[in-house]
Amino acid sequence: MVIDLNLALGPDGPIARQLGRRFEARPQQREMIEAVRRTLAGESGGDSGAETGGARTLMIEAGTGVGKSFAYLLPAIERILIAKQNGLGHHPDGRGRVVVSTHTIALQEQLIHKDIPLLQSVLGGEFSAVLAKGRSNYISLRRLKRTRDRNVQLFADPAKHRTLEMIADWASRTDDGSLATLGPLERPMIWSNVQSDTEDCLGQRCPTYNSCFYQSARRRMHNADLLVVNHALFFADLALRAGGFSLLPDYEHAVLDEAHTIEDVASEHFGASVSRFQVRLLLGSLLNSKGRGLLATLQQQHPAGMGRAVKALHGAEEAAEQLFHDLIHWQQTQGRSNGRIDQPDIVPNPLSPALNGLCLGLRVLRDQVEGRDNQLELTACGNRAEALAMEVAALIAQKLPDSVYWMELDTSRPQSRIKLMAAPIDVGTLLGPALFGATTRTN
Repeated sequence: MVIDLNLALGPDGPIARQLGRRFEARPQQREMIEAVRRTLAGESGGDSGAETGGARTLMIEAGTGVGKSFAYLLPAIERILIAKQNGLGHHPDGRGRVVVSTHTIALQEQLIHKDIPLLQSVLGGEFSAVLAKGRSNYISLRRLKRTRDRNVQLFADPAKHRTLEMIADWASRTDDGSLATLGPLERPMIWSNVQSDTEDCLGQRCPTYNSCFYQSARRRMHNADLLVVNHALFFADLALRAGGFSLLPDYEHAVLDEAHTIEDVASEHFGASVSRFQVRLLLGSLLNSKGRGLLATLQQQHPAGMGRAVKALHGAEEAAEQLFHDLIHWQQTQGRSNGRIDQPDIVPNPLSPALNGLCLGLRVLRDQVEGRDNQLELTACGNRAEALAMEVAALIAQKLPDSVYWMELDTSRPQSRIKLMAAPIDVGTLLGPALFGATTRTN
């Protein structure tokens, strides 16, 4: 279905009637629409785009008031309607599906609640649009029940108990199960105990599968013609696709709005980072100083491997404190003021072997405990320990090619905050094959 722009954007057209006094004819918007239209159709269009392996890319800078959202949504919707007209409504290999990625929540809300519904109401053709979110944004009803059942063994802080009950009350009333509708929490980190988690998922065997908010959102996403996502989810998906996995369904076209932020977001997802807080959070979730945590919930079973797991946990705690102490001392005595780390192995790394030992201990314990839920949790924690071990090793030994390494340090608190980070020097070399294809040629 080709959209008649003269009719759609005319002073007496359907968009003008919907917007009333807010409607304004904008020549620059018309110019942008035509440029986007040609690009999505794979047509040549002068010097404004780049051709990439049979597809085309286009970069546009437009000032405030041009109407950029409509200028890319109109031709994007046109491509969707043409694809559906040609029998591609189920999106084989992603054909006909469009992804729009933005940086801010405000723009995502504007697109999904205002701009797209308005265009749906005036253009005539039928298409579906969904705001796609990462899995951790959805509550797991099974994990919520399990956490409430183990509340006493997991948490000593009364504020954590109150937070958990607030989440439970919201979960009984929510329509979408999304964190965005929950509101502020007294202890925000409790969400990590109840959020949907790939490694702690029973799939169709889960007793709450039919009422699972994430699975419902996933089905809507895979049936959608137009996906609105944030840059974090978009580039997390791109990074996973390099390894043969994905978070988003396949798509044919991508529109990146607020593109001035994508270099930083892409660098984060193609780089690496580990913080002291991140390590402590994992170890504390297993067993904290007050005797609360996952391992405490399993003690009544008296598995033979419990002692080994607890010993490995204490070893990891000592190794973490040693590593971060040494890093802080190195930064204060030898480090550069900007935090840059120019050489590998500035301090010994006892943490990676200790985390690998913890992973092994948790896997031994997993094979001894009863209950599928317990086994899933131990597997997930073991995998996180193993992933952290690999990340720490890569950062300390500077194993990531063509990357810059640095340390962020805040000693103003009683417990110094410290974070090791790495990012690619030139994110374009990664985005080239991941986003634009193997070859880019400027016309």
